[in-house]
Amino acid sequence: WYQRRVRERQSGEYGPDSPEKQGSKSRRQRSKPVSAPVESRADLPPKRSSSKTNVRANSLRPHAVDMEGEVLNSCLFDEKIEIPLVNPEMAISEAVRNIRQGGEEWNLKIQGLHILRRAARHHPDTFQLDLLSYLRLTCGEVSNLRSTVSRLAIQVIGDYFASLNTLMDADIDRTCETLLTKTAEPNQFIRNDILSTLGKMVENASPSRALLALVNSGATHRNSTVRSVTASCFKDVVERIGVNRCLTLKDIASKFLTAVERFSHDGNQETRYYGRLVLSWCMENNNNLEALSQRHLTATAARNLRDMCEKLQSKGVGSLPESSERTSGRYRSQPVSRAQSNLSATYPGSRSRKPSQESVVESVSPRLSRRTGPRRDVREVVTDKMPPSLYAKLNSSNWQDRHAGIGELLELCVKHTMEVRQCIVRVSDAFTPRLKDPNSKVNLYALQSLLRMLPYLEDSLDAVLTPITEQLVPNLASQRANIVTLTSQILDGFRIHVDNPQLMCEYGRIVRSQTNPRIKPIIIDKISDMIIDVHEVRPKLTEQIAVPILIDNYEYLQQNAGGIGAYVGRLANLLHQLMGTKLMAEVNRIKPVTAATIQEYLDNNT
Repeated sequence: WYQRRVRERQSGEYGPDSPEKQGSKSRRQRSKPVSAPVESRADLPPKRSSSKTNVRANSLRPHAVDMEGEVLNSCLFDEKIEIPLVNPEMAISEAVRNIRQGGEEWNLKIQGLHILRRAARHHPDTFQLDLLSYLRLTCGEVSNLRSTVSRLAIQVIGDYFASLNTLMDADIDRTCETLLTKTAEPNQFIRNDILSTLGKMVENASPSRALLALVNSGATHRNSTVRSVTASCFKDVVERIGVNRCLTLKDIASKFLTAVERFSHDGNQETRYYGRLVLSWCMENNNNLEALSQRHLTATAARNLRDMCEKLQSKGVGSLPESSERTSGRYRSQPVSRAQSNLSATYPGSRSRKPSQESVVESVSPRLSRRTGPRRDVREVVTDKMPPSLYAKLNSSNWQDRHAGIGELLELCVKHTMEVRQCIVRVSDAFTPRLKDPNSKVNLYALQSLLRMLPYLEDSLDAVLTPITEQLVPNLASQRANIVTLTSQILDGFRIHVDNPQLMCEYGRIVRSQTNPRIKPIIIDKISDMIIDVHEVRPKLTEQIAVPILIDNYEYLQQNAGGIGAYVGRLANLLHQLMGTKLMAEVNRIKPVTAATIQEYLDNNT
């Protein structure tokens, strides 16, 4: 009603002498005294005046006040974006005052942000005189609790980059940090605005400054969404600069290689993809990558980067995960494995960011069903497009039929990847028993096929990780060397294609339940291989899994090197490197009687 009256006033259809105006005036005179407070008159349109429009300063209804003297509704400001300001100095000062003193009058903040946008677009010479103040004032509104103000501030920053180009380098670090931090919020509209603004930053700011700002602000962030957005923008900046320049420029070479190593081993699927993609560019365009990594990285990081290069040469980069979600502020919208539930049950002090479930089918992905219940309920959600003959062959009593069924499943994974992912639970129920098939030919072929299917299935394996490992791990105790080798390679492939924190939870469950002396040291060694990477993302989860394993196996530290004691000792040294004195404090809290043995080993071998 109010907006309609304002439009009528502007068009002249609602003059001061109209009957409706007179009726409104008579009603106000009858119902309200002259001394009525401003609040009681706040819902009425302002009086028309032939001179400069006068707006009541104390009115509780927010008015859209143009700095040039026009009273407009805030939604009409977009129409003036292409109109230069008549008096930019006065308009900017008034806009700054409105933003700073707006308080709960959020429309005043919106007006001020619109004016700053117009000033940056049409009057850059005037705007850049105090660019840092205006930029920091706008960045302060990005965290505004009112989403309208926050989104507008994000869009205005994008216009700053488009209008001022490299002038925005003056405070690009703080601006990038503000935008990436806001990305962690679950509001998809805000996240889309941030992605658009970051894209403008990549296109218009100095590429080297943009790359350093992204690496410093988001490469080590604890939120996986922030890291995935950072990796995506990082890839775009590298594409703009060129890989060879990134590796040869002294100012950014070290930061660049460190970020590539972190992203390629990240716990998030999407982040890992972008890291592996940039690393593949480095391998294609520079023959001195290994020498550069040894010069700019630590020994551990250089070794990890070299191992990743070898895996990329044999398996390739893969494809961007189609199920990557940025709609949640949590670590990742993923299923919770039974290993994580067992962790909470065994160690009550341990907590996870993901919701726990208690049934046997906790590994079912919530992307298919949010309900807990038998697996058949989940299968009813997505139509099973697998041929019925596939399940019949995989469950056949004839080993040749089972062998043919494995080959058919491998072909489906290559040609119809999404259909297999949608039915991953039922496919897993039929396929996983073949990983421990009594027929050696079927067993070997199943392991070989699973190793080839990993790059195609990727994140869908998170939903069936527990049943796969239950059938897979016993192969480590096989008398056949080729079976043991293939199983170890599959476990290494999990580190690339499966969520690493969830994988560590699964390994922790296996170590606690495993008594076979040939299997336990291998799994402990796998935990040691990934503990540094996972600790950077989920330090508390790492400590909750690895420290109890060290305490449960502390007696092996007294044995001679070469047996399981060597693997437990390596785990102890890595934990001491990551936790420092906190390690012994945690050991004393959980099981004090083991502290003396562990401390003695660390003193002699650190």
